[in-house]
Amino acid sequence: MFDLNSLRSILTVALFVLFIIIWVWAWSKDRKKEFEDAANIPFQEDEISATLQGDEK
Repeated sequence: MFDLNSLRSILTVALFVLFIIIWVWAWSKDRKKEFEDAANIPFQEDEISATLQGDEK
């Protein structure tokens, strides 16, 4: 019925469709705020550290 090449073709198309779905999800406007918050986490930790060090003096 199906040979190995047909199975590989179906798998390739399915993974490509999955890639496109993930790409659309990641670039959707609904996710922008969440990704911006995650990108700012290292800077928030620096502010917290500076505040704590300022209290010790």
